[in-house]
Amino acid sequence: MGLLRLPLPLFVLFNTFITTFIGIFLIIKHIFYEEITTAEMKVMSSKILNEIWTILIFILSGLSDISIDLLVIIILYISIKVNKILIETRIDLYNETQSYYYSKRVSMFILSLILIGITTMILLQYSTTDFVSLIFYCFFKILFYSLICDVLQQIFCFVHTLYEFQWKYYTLTSLSIKSIKLLLASFEFFILFKSLLPNVFVGLLIFSIMHVWESISSLEQLMTYIYYSYLLDHLSLVHYDAKEEHECVICRDVLTEAAHLRCGHDFHVSCLKGWLARASDCPICRNPINLKENNEEEVEINPTWNVHEI
Repeated sequence: MGLLRLPLPLFVLFNTFITTFIGIFLIIKHIFYEEITTAEMKVMSSKILNEIWTILIFILSGLSDISIDLLVIIILYISIKVNKILIETRIDLYNETQSYYYSKRVSMFILSLILIGITTMILLQYSTTDFVSLIFYCFFKILFYSLICDVLQQIFCFVHTLYEFQWKYYTLTSLSIKSIKLLLASFEFFILFKSLLPNVFVGLLIFSIMHVWESISSLEQLMTYIYYSYLLDHLSLVHYDAKEEHECVICRDVLTEAAHLRCGHDFHVSCLKGWLARASDCPICRNPINLKENNEEEVEINPTWNVHEI
């Protein structure tokens, strides 16, 4: 930092930004990714717009001019962030569809390690000499933590695949990683907030509060999942004959052993755990799920009954 201090107009910054961005992303896409799906593009567009607004809120309020070295740092940050968003998007879609066929898993993992290496080098050589550089140092640290969490998540995705999508700890590890990532980001924003006192602007305060709230929501989701998992592990299961055609609507696989809800619908225990990590109603009828009532009142059901026997 500080090699060149050549002021640049805002439109030059914006055009350089976009051009470099698109060029770097297209090259990396060609090397590391297969075709990007429409669903991925929609999620990516939303997240990228959110990141652009974040940078505008944090950076432009403290700038009187843009130096070339700062421009390089901004371009590096955005380039790493876009690839990180795509990796994160594919992991999220994997969690929803239990499918990883459309991505080059090894290439994505290697790219994640490369991004971690670049971010580490930037952090080791970065100097926080002014307002803007201090903010970007915080951004890069949060990005570093997030990339580490993404690598761990990719490893757990691979383990989950080896277990034929039935690894019972997968949802727990995913939610734990998400909570840790958000807590680390909130901690870094708190450190930044403390470092900038008393010259803290409103945007940073609001953004920090939003991050803390998101972290609390993530922890609440994790605690809810652990609570539901405990109840499901102690729930009486229904056993079906393998010859009968009973299907879990969540994973579309055959049901031989299922958790029976009071609304009358059956699911794999592992599938229901994953569902309850995001919702609290039945996937079919949308009635509220109360596992306490299921445990208190044991459900007596014989799935082999037919009309003639009754």
